[in-house]
Amino acid sequence: MEIDVKHLEALAKVQLSADEEQVMEKDLRSILEHVKRLFELDVNDVPPTFGSGDIFGVDLDEDIPREGLKRDLILVGAPSIHDVFFKVPRESGASRDEEGKDRS
Repeated sequence: MEIDVKHLEALAKVQLSADEEQVMEKDLRSILEHVKRLFELDVNDVPPTFGSGDIFGVDLDEDIPREGLKRDLILVGAPSIHDVFFKVPRESGASRDEEGKDRS
């Protein structure tokens, strides 16, 4: 199976050294081989589960619709807001042009 580590680097926006690329490819091959073995298992007689609670006997509370929190009360605790939204710092890797507009 072909693994394009350079493509994955671009998607993840990271830069790996040649040694790190080799380790990454080895690790990914190992993971994919494990997944391949999982697909080979016969699970036709295994009942479906929908989380670990089914296995450990965890009783979940019934979902009961109720009124949510009031927006005004939530925004009072925000360090910075814009209109009715939280205002958060820009992603550190984001780039801007000379006019301060996002390039992305």
